[in-house]
Formats: sequence, structure tokens, C-alpha cells
Amino acid sequence: MLIPEFQRLQDLLASFLGQPKNPVSDGCLQLQFPCPKCVEEKGKGEVAKYNLEVTLSKSLYSRGGLFKCWSCCSVDDEMQGSVYKLIRKYGTTDILKEYQQTVNEIRNSGLYKLPEYQSILGENENDFCLVLPSSFTPIKNVDRIKKQAKEYLEKRHIDQGIIDKFGIGYTQWEEIKPSYRNRIVVPSYDAGGNLNFWVGRDYTENPKRTKYRNCDGVKKSDIVYLESKIEWDADVYIAEGALDAVFCPNCTAFLGKTLSKDDALYRTIYDKANAKVVIVLDADTDIKETKRIYRLLDRGRLRGRIRYVRMEAYKDFGQAYEEGGKDAVISIIQNQQTFSEIELLI
Repeated sequence: MLIPEFQRLQDLLASFLGQPKNPVSDGCLQLQFPCPKCVEEKGKGEVAKYNLEVTLSKSLYSRGGLFKCWSCCSVDDEMQGSVYKLIRKYGTTDILKEYQQTVNEIRNSGLYKLPEYQSILGENENDFCLVLPSSFTPIKNVDRIKKQAKEYLEKRHIDQGIIDKFGIGYTQWEEIKPSYRNRIVVPSYDAGGNLNFWVGRDYTENPKRTKYRNCDGVKKSDIVYLESKIEWDADVYIAEGALDAVFCPNCTAFLGKTLSKDDALYRTIYDKANAKVVIVLDADTDIKETKRIYRLLDRGRLRGRIRYVRMEAYKDFGQAYEEGGKDAVISIIQNQQTFSEIELLI
């Protein structure tokens, strides 16, 4: 007998997609809904076609299930993939949070660990699933959050526009994991809209606490930070730190590590970047490291399109934005340079 969690998942989806053609049952975890994109583009007559298929028995733990619109996925890749992506696109933050909580309840339920349910779900219960901290709360109004968190954001000049663009939230003392408590959290999503990383910055300014606490279980070399925000036909900037990237347009980050040919960031930039790629490392980073990354990228289809910026007046984008706002950031990225072949050899 199917317990109520799957009914709750269906109801959450129905809250923004409309009622499914068929309800969940012991023998069916595949639902058909009206496709919101089809309805938007072709009119209300599309409601009766139920083109959108949601399968809760595939990748439930890692991606919330899978969805696909059989009508428009062939011309719009956004209309297939993770159910979490579907909720971010057409639902609300509150729906997504409750949906993820329900999936975790199913994962942790003793009943769903029985063989008959494992065969239905068709997924290893130990598959890694990255989630935001348990107390993560989106910042919908910066004036209504905890005083210390508000003061930190104001100090860094992180306004509501930046918060909304990157889906920034915060954690509080109620957070289950102590090291995740009282942090400003910047989530990162991949090209498919799936959470691939998050970074938490302490806002209490307690000298005994680690300033930054990243998510567990993710190798930085396996992800492209803020990938869902990158426009590959425009100039792409690569900063050093995670927070630096939110202050610069069309920017990703090395996440404080180096870059190699085996990294997802390298492969993605090489395959997708169609304009200039600009390296912007912190002021205290040796110029030799900038040259090494420059040489690594300046080849093949990227040849001649690599630039670098040397930080001088500020230590990084974060300090530049804090002290000089957008104008300071623009001034930095306008000062792009190239290395000559001789300079790269020195």
C-alpha cells in the first residue's frame, strides 16, 4: 500500500500544474499533467492534451523524479529533466522546499526501504542527493530578516536585486548541523536547473567560526559554479572566490582552487564559450598562476579569445563592489589584457 507521501508530491505538483489525468497508485507513479509551456504558447485547448509526463519512480531521491513534455521538448530542452527544475520554473520556492522535504521523508522511511518499494523506485537509496541546509530560508525581503544577517548584507551592499537573481537565503540557529548555522547561503545550479553546489558565509563575524562553509559531498572539480546563470555567447569572467562571482556580470568561479584539463569548468568553457574568456584572480595571487591558466585555455577553439585582468586597487570583486559599487567592478573588467608569447615563457 502506497503511503501518503506520494499523494503529497502529486498535490504539490497539481498546485501549479493543475490536476493530473491519473492519480498516483500502487501500480502507477507516472502522472500526466497539462504542459504549462504548451498552454502558454498555444492556448487553453492544450490543457486537455496532458502532454507533460512526470515519473516519480525514476531519480526520485537525486532529482525529485523526471519530467518531459512530449510536445515541446524536441524544440525546448528546458521542458525535460529534473522535477526540481520544473518546480523552479513554474512553481514557487515554498512548493520546492516542501517537495524536497517530502522526498527526504520517503528516502528515510523504513517502509520504503522494503524490497517491493525499492524495486518500484528503481534507485539506490544511498545515491547522493545534494540539498540546501535544513533551515535554509530564501530572503524575500531583506528588511525582515535577522538583524545580524541584514547588517552583513548591507555591509557588502548585497541588495534585493542580487538576492533575487541568485536565490540567496540564510540559515539560523535552528539549523540541524552546527557548522551550517547563521550563514548567508548562495546556491549554485547546473545547466539543467539542479542544485550542484552551495556556499555559506558566516554573518555573525565571530572570530572563532570558519568564515566559509561549503556543502558536503561535492568535488569542486566536478561542477561549474553558477552554471545556470552563465550566458555562453557573451564574455565570461572567472573569479577566484564564490561570493566574488555574484558581483561581476556573467561570472563563474574557481572556488579557491586551481584549474586543470580534467575539471568540469575547463571542459565546459572549452565546449561552450563563444566570446572572450576573462581570468580575474585575487590581487594576492601570483601572476604565474594567471599565466598558467591563460596557457591552459588559450588553445583550439579558444585561441586568441583569452584575456586576464590584474587586480590592483582592490583585493577582489567583493571588496571592489563593497567600496565602489558597480562602477568599480566595471572599471576592473574594462582593464583586460593579453599575454604575449614571450611573456608566457617568462
